[in-house]
Amino acid sequence: YKVLHNAILIGDLDKMYIPPKLGKTDDLVENQILAEKKLADFLKVDKGQSLLELGCGSGAIAMSMHKFTQCKITGLNIDQATISKGMAKLKKADNNDVTLKYQDYNAILQLEDNSIDGVYEIQALTFSEDLPGMMRELYRVLKPGKRLAILEGCLLDAFDKRKHLSGKRLWELRGVIAAGAL
Repeated sequence: YKVLHNAILIGDLDKMYIPPKLGKTDDLVENQILAEKKLADFLKVDKGQSLLELGCGSGAIAMSMHKFTQCKITGLNIDQATISKGMAKLKKADNNDVTLKYQDYNAILQLEDNSIDGVYEIQALTFSEDLPGMMRELYRVLKPGKRLAILEGCLLDAFDKRKHLSGKRLWELRGVIAAGAL
């Protein structure tokens, strides 16, 4: 994570993910915005409700999601230095609706049962040590009938990396693109 985060700083990027191509543009930032809008629409939340982001980094995606939803957003991340940078950006933007907290989402979440109106994550499940356990925790904190939005890369069971050149490249690059758990 820290290697990837430092790479983004060198590239002067705020967000640490490559989205699917959703528009007619090849521009990375434009496609990130389109992906975040699509996630926000999928969550079907109302202004003032609560969202939880796993692996929030410095909060750049949370700030974007706030623009689309007008929700109160709590972002969880495991790197305190990154959270501090994000908190400074939030203070400068006078944004009191986004909160960034240190929390290893592999542990029990420090949230009440049925307290969140929506959960989203973008390429953060890679860092899950117990995916079924994490899903149980998200189910616990998510209000009944509310939604979880996941933007991840995955390999299907039938995928054979030995038969596909692109699969070989993907497998070799998985650590660099934060896809170690593929």
